[in-house]
Amino acid sequence: VRAAEEYAKVWDDYPDLPKFDLLKLSAKFQEALSYFEAAKPQGYDETIDKEWNFNEEYLNKAVTAYQQAIDNFSDAGFNFDRHDDFPERKQFVENCILNQAVVYEHMNQWDKARENYNMVEQTSPHYSRTRLLIAQTYVEEGDIDKGIEAYQETLVSDQVNEDDKSLAQIKLADLLRDKERFVEAAQQYQQIVDANPDGEFADDAQYLVGLSY
Repeated sequence: VRAAEEYAKVWDDYPDLPKFDLLKLSAKFQEALSYFEAAKPQGYDETIDKEWNFNEEYLNKAVTAYQQAIDNFSDAGFNFDRHDDFPERKQFVENCILNQAVVYEHMNQWDKARENYNMVEQTSPHYSRTRLLIAQTYVEEGDIDKGIEAYQETLVSDQVNEDDKSLAQIKLADLLRDKERFVEAAQQYQQIVDANPDGEFADDAQYLVGLSY
C-alpha cells in the first residue's frame, strides 16, 4: 500500500506539463497495480479454483487509479492542443483498460469488465484474445448459454487469430458437454482434430470425442 501511495504522489506533485506526461502516466499505472497486488488475499494462487476474498477497498482504489489514467491519456481525454503525443501513451492506456477489466472481474462487475474489453481497438494485438475473455466472463458469471454464443461468434470472426480460435473451439466444446449437448460437443471436438491433427488440443479433443457419446 505504501508503494501505491508513493506512486500517487507523482501524479499530484508534478505539474501538468508535457515533459512529465510519461512519468505521471506510468506512476498512475503502477499505483493501480500496487493496489491490486495489495488487494490479493494471503496465499492467493490464481491456478486454484476457489473463492478468494479480495480487499474491496483496494480493488476500488485500483479501479479509480486506472480510470484516472484512462480519462487523462486516452485519445478522448488527452490534450493534444497543449501536449505532444508520446509513443508509450496508447500502450499504457490499453494496459490500464485490460488490467481494470481484470479488477472488475474480481469485483464480479461483469458488465463493466466486458465494456473494457470492448474498448480495445481492433488494430491491437490483444484484440483477438479479448473476444475469448468476453466469452469467459459470461461463463464466470454463470450464464453458460451466453458464453456458448460468445465463443461461437469468435469462431466466425475475421479479427480472431487461429490460435485463439483453437482455444475457443476447445472451450466451446467443453461448455456443450457440460450442458449435456453431447452430439454438438462431439462434433466440435472432432472439428478440432480434423483442423489440426498435430495441434496442442488434438489429443485431448480426440479422447473427448468418445466421452461425448
